[in-house]
Amino acid sequence: MEANKENQQSIEQAFNQALDAYKAGNFAEAAGQWLALAEDGCAPAQRALGSLYERGQGVEKNAANAFEWTKKAAEQNDPIAMFNLACYHDKGFGVKKNQQTALTWYRKAAEYGHPEAAALIASLIETGDRGLEKDMDEAVRWYQIAANRGNVLAMGRLAWLAFRRMRPLPSSIFSRPLRAATQRA
Repeated sequence: MEANKENQQSIEQAFNQALDAYKAGNFAEAAGQWLALAEDGCAPAQRALGSLYERGQGVEKNAANAFEWTKKAAEQNDPIAMFNLACYHDKGFGVKKNQQTALTWYRKAAEYGHPEAAALIASLIETGDRGLEKDMDEAVRWYQIAANRGNVLAMGRLAWLAFRRMRPLPSSIFSRPLRAATQRA
């Protein structure tokens, strides 16, 4: 048990060293460090390596490699990788375009806590796009999940939906405070 904890700390430390190299603009160094971790099955390193291949940072830009490394991380339930993989399927980046497969990965990413995926699922359910049944209650549920995870667009959409559902306020609500404020002045 103790050896496993030490190994996990060692992996995290190695990942963070690669991240420091990336932040310093040493993309090739980061790619090399993440490759070693990715080959050992480290999902965050696989995702990071996929992103490097997507952008051509420290490695030659290669959509197929970006897709493959991202897929490996997504298959280990990395929500960011799941979202990225969905985007790849949606755009046909490194793989044949397939919006239904993209939808499957967006939903998985949302279920595993990715806020942008949850907001996207909410939007698709609200509009009934991509063959999803239009369901405002379910859309609001997904917007709430996304908003609770910090997605500002979902927060705004919830506010708009709440505003649209409100009845006009009686004018007397506005006259009392105004009268009281003018009397104090």
